[in-house]
Amino acid sequence: MEIETLFGRRLRRLRSQRRLTQQALGDKAGLSYKYVGAIERGEENPSLKVVAKLATALRLELGDLFEFEHEETEPAQLKRKLDRLLKEADVATLQQAVKLLRAILV
Repeated sequence: MEIETLFGRRLRRLRSQRRLTQQALGDKAGLSYKYVGAIERGEENPSLKVVAKLATALRLELGDLFEFEHEETEPAQLKRKLDRLLKEADVATLQQAVKLLRAILV
């Protein structure tokens, strides 16, 4: 998946979590709502200055906009991430993970 698409999805999720419209986010960041929408759709590649404005408007650290792990949709990559997490977990954490997965999947 391209970085523009991942960034746009992340931006949309963060904006929605804060119950902001594209217009409201644009106003806070000094950007047009059309530009915000184009970024969210992955059609625009914003400059670092624009990304910083968006982070400030969302009251986030700049790096928070680049945490894409929740946006991953490729099953093989998701399974590898789960495998890495499980390899590092202790017994108690593994037991909790099994209970959680069982509740979700069954």
